Amino acid sequence: MITFVSTHIDEVIVDFLSYNFNTIDCPGEILCFQGYIPEFSDIEINFLITGSGESRSLVALNWLEKNIKTHYLINIGFSDSTSENATHGHIIISTSIGNLFGYPIEWDLNDIKFSNNVNNELFNISRKSCYLGNIDFHVGKSISVANNFRTDKLKKWINTRKDILSIDNTGYFIGKYAEKHKIPFISITSILNYINENNSDLMKDLDYSPNEKIINKIKIFSRSNFNNKLKVSRSSLNKFIKLFGKEFSSSIKIQ
Repeated sequence: MITFVSTHIDEVIVDFLSYNFNTIDCPGEILCFQGYIPEFSDIEINFLITGSGESRSLVALNWLEKNIKTHYLINIGFSDSTSENATHGHIIISTSIGNLFGYPIEWDLNDIKFSNNVNNELFNISRKSCYLGNIDFHVGKSISVANNFRTDKLKKWINTRKDILSIDNTGYFIGKYAEKHKIPFISITSILNYINENNSDLMKDLDYSPNEKIINKIKIFSRSNFNNKLKVSRSSLNKFIKLFGKEFSSSIKIQ
């Protein structure tokens, strides 16, 4: 079983109806689907969609621990870039993820605790998939930061740390879960906003459930602008997953 974890159904690039995925009963807002897609051969796939924020992530991962045996864990979705070189649709491959806890006044950029959960097989498959698909990608550290602190100012501040490439919602908690349970892990995200973009705090102050219409909460972006961002990032993720699945299936056999 491979489990993909994301915060919102818009980040999931599989048409569950087309592939006859089963809907798994979950508590509260959590969404979970299980099934098979051609790119992963005969390997069963599980998509766990948590909603935004630390508390939602932890509740969903606690449920996962009790209900689903996972052999590989992959954080997938959208992220904000902290690098001038990573723009819309670029894939970020991360195996080292940290978190800025608390409030900005308490943060020390030089003392971020990173979870180094390296799995060489997943890393090499991810990188090879990008090469095969001619997909622009970057490799490096990511951090998880609450939505209401993900501002353009924060991204520029973090850019003083050249080793940190992106910000997302859940990577840290998924990585820690994988580390605790000794599950091979990698984070694959596609850039939705980049650092030099005007009004690039797109996800700022958003609190959303797994299938809530995020566009209804966004005030500073037009609907067409936001939908274009989604289209670019989803296209990149979709292309990556198709290649990743084929490479994964030919390289790794789940017992």
